[in-house]
Amino acid sequence: MHSSKKINICISYDQRLMAESLASVLDKEKEIHVLEVMPNRLTPLLEHIRTNPPDLIITELSYISPQGIEMIKCICHAAPKLRVLIISGLICHNFLETLMQLANGYLLRTCSTQKLILSIHEIMDSGKYLCPELINTLMKNDQHDLIHQSLTSREKEILAFWGKSENTLQIAKALNISPPTVRTHLKNIRTKFGSSNPMKMMIHACKENMLNGDYHPLCAYCKSFCTLPTDFYA
Repeated sequence: MHSSKKINICISYDQRLMAESLASVLDKEKEIHVLEVMPNRLTPLLEHIRTNPPDLIITELSYISPQGIEMIKCICHAAPKLRVLIISGLICHNFLETLMQLANGYLLRTCSTQKLILSIHEIMDSGKYLCPELINTLMKNDQHDLIHQSLTSREKEILAFWGKSENTLQIAKALNISPPTVRTHLKNIRTKFGSSNPMKMMIHACKENMLNGDYHPLCAYCKSFCTLPTDFYA
């Protein structure tokens, strides 16, 4: 649930047409206000952050390079409380790992506006968002730990509610969000697990202590007995 205060956003983009298109989409959201649309240049960007600080900055990196990472470092150093969402293309593991230590979110250019809006709210709510399509990049390391880390707080809540909810409508009511938002989270969870097998996902979630609440055992290693929502695959 979000507060009545609007999320003030600055869009830093080299392509003016794309930046204005993003601003037009975001300004239609009741909880979002676009403060500024500006070129992706470090000096004017830092000046704007100091004089009129936003809650979140959306910045596009044309390609990922050490120079781009240094730019993100400068932004984070200038405004430690500022949340940063990066929009760019596919990225190698080392660069992604470095960027996610600095920024709050990473979104592919191919993602939908719905996912952009979702990422903004996730960052403001829980601090981090990673485009589900990038999870495989991170999975080159410890898969289980990275699944746990990549799930947002809202996704973990929904994962826990699977064990005691019959459908997405019940989950939506319990968390005070819309059913379409629940379905989007479910889709992201499946993508991050790299599996559409709900039982396998629930067993993994239990073994990794990712569930909350009072449950009955499902197996010797699992803390939860779950009846999955009837529309899990919807």
